[in-house]
Amino acid sequence: MNKRTLGWVALMAALSLSPLAHARPDTTAPPADLKQLRQEVQMLKQRLQVVEQQLQQATATSKQASVDSKEAREEAERARTATAAIAAPENPDIKFRLSGTVVANYTATDSKMMHDTFTGGSFMPIFLVRYKNLMELEAHMEVSNNGNETETSLEYAQLDLFLNDWSTLVAGKFLSPIGQFQQAQHPPWINKLPDRPAGFVEGGGGEPLSTVGVQLTGAFPVGHATADYAVFVGNGPQMTDEGLTLEGFSQDNNANKSVGARIGLRPWVGVNMGLSAMHAQVPTNVDGWTGAGTSAAYDLVDADFAWTPDNGEIRGEYIHSRLDPVFFDDGTGAAPFLTQRSRWNMWYLQGAYRLGALLGGDNPYLRNVELIVRRSHRQVDGGTEDWRFDNENRWTLGVDYWFGPTLVGKLAYERKTFQVRPDDNVIRAQLALGF
Repeated sequence: MNKRTLGWVALMAALSLSPLAHARPDTTAPPADLKQLRQEVQMLKQRLQVVEQQLQQATATSKQASVDSKEAREEAERARTATAAIAAPENPDIKFRLSGTVVANYTATDSKMMHDTFTGGSFMPIFLVRYKNLMELEAHMEVSNNGNETETSLEYAQLDLFLNDWSTLVAGKFLSPIGQFQQAQHPPWINKLPDRPAGFVEGGGGEPLSTVGVQLTGAFPVGHATADYAVFVGNGPQMTDEGLTLEGFSQDNNANKSVGARIGLRPWVGVNMGLSAMHAQVPTNVDGWTGAGTSAAYDLVDADFAWTPDNGEIRGEYIHSRLDPVFFDDGTGAAPFLTQRSRWNMWYLQGAYRLGALLGGDNPYLRNVELIVRRSHRQVDGGTEDWRFDNENRWTLGVDYWFGPTLVGKLAYERKTFQVRPDDNVIRAQLALGF
């Protein structure tokens, strides 16, 4: 071999023994940078999944919020529309007003048949809606406690059509125009004593309370005086288990209608007097009865007056009514029987005076004090023994304090003497607000 060949052999041997001969990459294992990159990609995928889930939840929440917002807007619009209908009707010809009475009572008695008790507040709203100067709607209801339950009753609901300056046509259920007390004095903040006079009671048999029918009412001048009138036709009274009921019935139970009228005269300012009359045919309350006594004539006359000077008043009313014999079922299971001819005689006389007038009106407290005295009487002859059970003479003494023109506190003592049951002494307190 020559020297040149030996040099190449030596060079190759040296290269084979150097570390570079073992530096070939291992193609079976990935480089460290690639492995780290894969890990980061995997973490990004996981984060992307979390973001997608959050995005889905946010989208669903947004949709529900949109639905809730739409419902809230619709509810607000309904409330706005309802409020606008009351406060500012779309029809400018319609005017709405709410009035009425709220009252609370307390009664203490020495009767063994009753207990001293607070009477829960009663709410008696009156809704008034007027259409132009042509018609007015009047509706009066009473919401009161009876034990642990609430009772609601419709006192009246009527449409008043103004025919001219002297006459109004009334249709629906209206307060009876007979006499004065029921028509003008029975609201608690107007009645100066905490209760009604003897016999002039809710559901009683002597005083007409309401009628379902039509009425023509109005007033007209008579010289320097003023006369007022009311003429009505209605379904009439009916017999119930409690006896004769003079309240408005929505359906008549015979072919006859009750008719009645009142004529009043105001000869001077503060003086009002009137005469009333009523006639009806009252059917028996015995189911299927067609014999004698199926219906009986009922007739009533009434006289009332009031004198109301600036600082006091004197008023009174007298009722006489009569019911012919009628077959009656008292609901106890006993056989129906023919009643005797029944006669009701009821009256009251009441006086009131403001102390402020007596003391010159200087005392800021006493000038709001009013003293009241009332004598009332109820007598039923004939009929049944139960109808005579509440025959009584009653004295009532009261004192009122007027916190405002329609806010009054009342305290009264009553002495009741009965024909049948034991006498009774009663103390009543009442707070009444008219609005």
